[in-house]
Amino acid sequence: EYSARDPLRAGDVVVVDEAGMVCSRQLAELLTRAEGAGAKVVLVGDARQLQAIDAGAAFRAIQERTGSVGLDDIIRQRADADRQAVRDLREGRAKEALENLAARDRVHEFKTGREAVEGVGKSVAADLAASKSSVAVAATRAEVRFINESARTEAIERGLVQRESVSVETARGARDLAVG
Repeated sequence: EYSARDPLRAGDVVVVDEAGMVCSRQLAELLTRAEGAGAKVVLVGDARQLQAIDAGAAFRAIQERTGSVGLDDIIRQRADADRQAVRDLREGRAKEALENLAARDRVHEFKTGREAVEGVGKSVAADLAASKSSVAVAATRAEVRFINESARTEAIERGLVQRESVSVETARGARDLAVG
């Protein structure tokens, strides 16, 4: 985040990632300061992906009025089927993307939130058992804690984590730590 303690100077380049999330007021302030200082602003993001947190969609308006340069090559996904799923999502073809992912066992359905949390926890533990890197994302800290507990329980059952643990007090309450 820009701070008045870090004044812009001529020749500076400010790169704003996920610019679609910046509200109109903040973006206008940044652009005004940059113009006054002789600095350049580069806005990066996809106006269709993430919306501004506060009022306005300045990034989209700027794109519509001035044009933009786009990256067409998908690099993050390596498999062609994964790249197609990303293209489908980007173009608003959610049904096709989900069908693509489901056909390759990449979509899992659960009847309840609790079943979903347990399923994610089991998947994380399965990845650990296979020496794979795994990331689980949740909307709230409570959900994160439930997923971690589920993954830990599954990891103990698989012998990846010892049952004996030590309780450690943290800012968010007691946490059990164990070898593994």
